[in-house]
Amino acid sequence: MVAIMILFHLTIQKKIKALYLSPTIKGIISKKLIPAFYLNYASNKAKISDARHRIQKKSEKIFSSLGCMQDPFSGITQKGLTVIQTVTKECASLF
Repeated sequence: MVAIMILFHLTIQKKIKALYLSPTIKGIISKKLIPAFYLNYASNKAKISDARHRIQKKSEKIFSSLGCMQDPFSGITQKGLTVIQTVTKECASLF
């Protein structure tokens, strides 16, 4: 189990590193975006309605906290943001 978690972590690190982003943006991706997308996926899979809504709310809360973090992303083109979003979703779906 530990080996699998290490593999997931290393895979995610490798994907994020390949984007050649600043440490600030890499931190936002790994600490905010990936968890938010993962919770979004998890909420869609939850069988109990109450759990589904709680998980979705947590995902939305994380996404809304990113609204005040526009500055680190200000120099990135729309195409670059799309690539970041795609890679982030891929990382979140690994679990």
